[in-house]
Amino acid sequence: MTDTDITTVHRDFIAEDGDRAHRWIRRITSYIEAIVQSRDAQMIPTQTLASDISLVSLPVWLWVEADPKIVGRKATFRPGETNRPLLPIRVQWHGGTVQALGEGVHDLRWTVEGMGRSVDGTTLLTTGPETFENQLLSDKTPSEDQRLITRLPFTFKRQIMTPDRIAGSMLALEKMAQQSWWEFLTALERTLRECLERQHVSLMRDIDKTVTKLGPQDFGQALLDSETLDVMATEMTLGGEGEPGQSYLSELIDKCCNPQRFVRVDPQRYLYVEISRKAGSAVQQRVGDPAIGRKIRKVYADSGGADPEKVIALYREEYPKDGLSYKRLTDALNVIRDPMAAAARVDFQSLDIDYNGHSWYLA
Repeated sequence: MTDTDITTVHRDFIAEDGDRAHRWIRRITSYIEAIVQSRDAQMIPTQTLASDISLVSLPVWLWVEADPKIVGRKATFRPGETNRPLLPIRVQWHGGTVQALGEGVHDLRWTVEGMGRSVDGTTLLTTGPETFENQLLSDKTPSEDQRLITRLPFTFKRQIMTPDRIAGSMLALEKMAQQSWWEFLTALERTLRECLERQHVSLMRDIDKTVTKLGPQDFGQALLDSETLDVMATEMTLGGEGEPGQSYLSELIDKCCNPQRFVRVDPQRYLYVEISRKAGSAVQQRVGDPAIGRKIRKVYADSGGADPEKVIALYREEYPKDGLSYKRLTDALNVIRDPMAAAARVDFQSLDIDYNGHSWYLA
């Protein structure tokens, strides 16, 4: 979605390097960009603006070759290619990613931090009637760090805007942000549902390996039924009272809009690890398993099924800061299976968690 009254100041990198960018990351960063730009636009005091201005949207992301030391396999060369894949770095603009500029020369300060790089500087931008301007940081050949920000050329066209047109442009930004927010939520919901399934199976496997004395025909009996898992996913997506803005995934989207969120991690890894962790915690809580349940069961299994007092002593010796109580021990060793959960044989190996794989929705 675009609005003719809003000047976009960078070429879409897809036209040149889209095949080098991670598909899913490219998509979700476009959602984040729309949300961030809408929020920044709302900070502009439109009531006090002169009509003789341009609304300028600035790039939220810069795409650079990834460093293998930071992102691992995502930075490896693809077969037959000589360039590394591209990953995003967040660009922070002093004054916001949407600004109201009048005719003349403007010094816009920026900061880029991420993927092992930290650069800041000023970009000189000129706007004038019926003109286009491309500005670099300086007349000299830019250094490698400077090319981070000059990679996307800044192109401006003067647009005279009346208050009504300004309001219309702001509304267009808001609508695009709302659409992006829902699409982002939908993408995360699919990942959440798969993570709940995987974490459910993972907990089943852990209990069967360490505690349960079942015959081969019962190995892999489910803890929760599919309807319960569906209810959990719905509550974490839309909120307990049906308020999406108050849900877990809504809070996660807000975290993704934080300029510092992806400084030390790429978006795909962060989101999958975060959602997987939350899903695992939710499954444990649903069946009454303590947060340290896996560690308790491991100590119990290693002890050969010793009496509770011995297990507690062994656990406290290995994890003295956890303060294991008798109640948490019994809860971990007696996780209640939902009677509505049907017995099922599960191919555990095929459901192992691998955030770099291609079987889950973030790929």
